[in-house]
Amino acid sequence: MPKYFRKKRLDTLAHSISSPTNSLRPVSFWKRFWSMDVPLAIRNPWYRLLHHKLPSAAVIHKMIPDLCGSSCRLCAPVDVMEDPDHFLFLCPKKLTIWRLIWCQFFGVVDVELSAICQAFYNLTFPRQKLRFIQNDTIVGCTFLGIWKAHWRFIFDDVPFDPTIVHNQILLTIASMRSNALHSLV
Repeated sequence: MPKYFRKKRLDTLAHSISSPTNSLRPVSFWKRFWSMDVPLAIRNPWYRLLHHKLPSAAVIHKMIPDLCGSSCRLCAPVDVMEDPDHFLFLCPKKLTIWRLIWCQFFGVVDVELSAICQAFYNLTFPRQKLRFIQNDTIVGCTFLGIWKAHWRFIFDDVPFDPTIVHNQILLTIASMRSNALHSLV
């Protein structure tokens, strides 16, 4: 299976290299992206998201149709295509988490999807109601928590519970804050 996957992936990659959809962003964007204070484990997935290569069910299905379907397994039995945006924030369970985080850290009770998109695709973050940690750290830790919980659900059959995921995200944010404070000493 790994050789089959590798061959399929290389074939797909060869077609996408010349594609103009690869993100043409200014150098200043990439400097900001690489300087963000986010968990290292989420840099690669975020980079892949910006290049339209996040391994959502629809992307994987497009590369290897025999491996999995294109539907979101969290939304089952409803048949909803899991594209990268659905993977990250349009899935109702994941959107619940984003709403909790946006309310808790940015004071926005009714978060608009465009605000979440702006954070990911343009690195434009809302004003924060608390000033103890950077906005990119909050968004990065949230992405990491959702990312890890999603794959635990897929590979280990661990239920995706938004409350548990939210609590794990808060622990990660607290850890990042603690590390930032210790680096000042």
